[in-house]
Amino acid sequence: MLLLLGLACRPVTLPQDTAPVEEEDLSDAVYDLGKLLRVEVELDPQDWDALRSQTRTFESTIGREDCQEQPFENPFTWFTAAVTLDGQEFPKVEVRKKGFLGSMSFDKPALKVDLGEFSEERFYGVRRLTLNNSVSDPSFVRQCLSYAAFADAGLPAPRCSLAHVTVNGQELGIYVNLEPLKGPMLERHFEHGDGNLYEGTLSDFREGWTGTLEKKNNEAEDDWSDIDALVAAVDVEDEELVDSLRRVIDLEQFVDFWALEVLVQHTDGYASNTNNFYLYADPSDGRFDFIPWGTDGVLYGEDGSGSVVYANGVLANRLYNTDEGRELYLDSLQGLLKSSWKPKRAEQRVATMAALIEPELSGEQWAEVSEQQEWVLDILRERRERIEDVLDSGAPEWPWEPRESFCFVEYGAVDATFSTTWGSLQ
Repeated sequence: MLLLLGLACRPVTLPQDTAPVEEEDLSDAVYDLGKLLRVEVELDPQDWDALRSQTRTFESTIGREDCQEQPFENPFTWFTAAVTLDGQEFPKVEVRKKGFLGSMSFDKPALKVDLGEFSEERFYGVRRLTLNNSVSDPSFVRQCLSYAAFADAGLPAPRCSLAHVTVNGQELGIYVNLEPLKGPMLERHFEHGDGNLYEGTLSDFREGWTGTLEKKNNEAEDDWSDIDALVAAVDVEDEELVDSLRRVIDLEQFVDFWALEVLVQHTDGYASNTNNFYLYADPSDGRFDFIPWGTDGVLYGEDGSGSVVYANGVLANRLYNTDEGRELYLDSLQGLLKSSWKPKRAEQRVATMAALIEPELSGEQWAEVSEQQEWVLDILRERRERIEDVLDSGAPEWPWEPRESFCFVEYGAVDATFSTTWGSLQ
C-alpha cells in the first residue's frame, strides 16, 4: 500500500517535444451567416457628425493628373466610442468611417471598429470589425454570396455575415459584417501570416501603375522588390510569359481567382477594373496569392462581353492573349462551373439571410429587398447556361489593350450653375 502511494505521488516529466495545445478559434461565431450581429455604437453627437461628414471626392482621388503616383489618401480619422456587440459591452473603443467613392454616405456610413486600442478584451477573439453599408447592393446578399463562392472554390476569401447597426439609438439598418484582411485572416489561409500584404485600388503590375498599391503591413520595411519582380515577370515575350509568372505568383490560384471574378461578374475587381483586390506574398513559397475585395457590385446581369472574360488588368490581358494562358483560364472557368458553382447552395444562403433581414424591415421595404434578391438568384441560376452558350461558339476574343489611365486631365475651366434636392443621392 505504501509502495503504491509512493508511486502515485512520483512527479511525471512530459516529453520535450509535446506539442502545445492550440487555442480554440472562436471567431466563426462572429461570421455566422445564420445570425444577425447586433451592433450598438454610442459616441459624442458632435463626433458622430464629424465622422459621417468625412468623405472622399473625385478631386481628392482621380481628379489629378498625378493620381497614380501614390496610394489614395485616407481622409478618415478615429473617434472614441462605446460599442455593444450582442449585449457584450466595450466601454472604450475606436470607430471611423471607411470606403472609396462608391460607398460614401452621410446617413449610413460604412464603419470600422477597433476594440483593441485601449483594451485587451476581444469579441470571440476578434479585435476589429468591418461594417459595410451595402448602399451599392439593395439586396444585402451580393457580398456574402460572392465571398462564399471564392471560398467554395478553395480560394482565400474573407468571412461574411450580416449585422444590424444603431448609433446613439438611431437605427441605421442592415450592414454586411466582413472579416478584415489582417493577420488572423491570413493565418487561417496560409502557413505563415507575416508576408507582405498589399491592397490594390486602381492598381496594376506595369510601369506607372504600382504607385496606388498600399502596403498594409510590414510598413517599416521600405522594400518593394516583390512587386518589382512581378512587374518584370509580366514584361516578357508571349512564349515566356507563363513560366515567368509561375516564378512570382501562384499561377493556378490567380487563374481560378480571375475565373471567379468573372463568374460572379465582379466588374469592379482586378481583371475588369484593376480595382478591389488584395495581394499576399506567401513566405512559404515566395509567390503572390490574390484575395477578393469590394464585391458589392457583383451579379448585376450580362454586359457587352457576354460576361465570359474580363481582361483589362495586365495579368489577365497578357495571359488571355497567349494560347497557353487562354487555355488555363477557360479550363478553370469550365472546371469551376462543374465543381463549385452551385446555385442551389446560393439559394439556401439567400434564404438564410432573408430570414434575418425581413423582420428588420417594413413590409414595403422588404418587398423591394426581396425583389432584388430574386433578381440575384435569377442571375445565379442562368450563369452556367449563358457562359456555355457563349463558349459553344468558341473562345471569345479580347482585342483591347489593358485599361488606360483613369486620372483626370484638366483641359480648362467652365462656369455653371446646378440645383438638386438634398439627400437625393442615396
